[in-house]
Amino acid sequence: MKNHRGNIIPATLAASAILGMIASVSLFFFQDTQTAAVGNFSLSPSAAVVSTENTVTFDLLVTADTSVNAFGGTLIFDESVLAVEKIDYNTSIADLWAKAPWYEKGSGTISFGGGTTKPGGFVGQGILLTITFKARTPGKAAVSVQEIQILEHDGYGTPLTTDTEIDSILTIVPRTPSHEEKSIVIVRSENLSSDLNGDGAVSLKDASIMLGYLATGDLRGDLNGDSRVSLGDMSTLMSNF
Repeated sequence: MKNHRGNIIPATLAASAILGMIASVSLFFFQDTQTAAVGNFSLSPSAAVVSTENTVTFDLLVTADTSVNAFGGTLIFDESVLAVEKIDYNTSIADLWAKAPWYEKGSGTISFGGGTTKPGGFVGQGILLTITFKARTPGKAAVSVQEIQILEHDGYGTPLTTDTEIDSILTIVPRTPSHEEKSIVIVRSENLSSDLNGDGAVSLKDASIMLGYLATGDLRGDLNGDSRVSLGDMSTLMSNF
């Protein structure tokens, strides 16, 4: 019994050692095959059409498949085509800005750097910035995001693997005049007559009609052909009494 029981301890130690080796090898392979955390920015919409003098709004979205707490980058655009109207960074994601979104006229860039102080950081997708542009001239313009930085909420500021630089294509077309802006064309006879009521005679009745035209600017009272109704037209009518 002693010899039999004496052999139990070495056997147990050997089994424990083997299990430990298996666990170590498994952990090594698990860590080796584990994919790196990924995050990125994106612009919405990814493409748009707008007419000159109108505005278009882009949302800068951040996506992270693991907890992150810091974001940075540079948004680039063509100032000859687009003008910055408004930048809104009061979103639910970043509540601390080391570098508030900054636009300097003439540079064509908006730089930003911020983060969240919320416990657990941020994971998922949400709006980081909202930028409103005004279309200046017809053509195509790209709005892109470069120098992307998204850092893990791991106490070390580990950078996430990011996709390639992103951009959105904006097509700007000439503005179409609104209904109110369209020219009003009035066609009238070249045979201007002081007989406004068409009764074959120029009388006080025609003068009364002319007074109404003067009050409303009705071009039917333009008897002298200067494209407006004035006392000169009344004088023309009176000369034909």
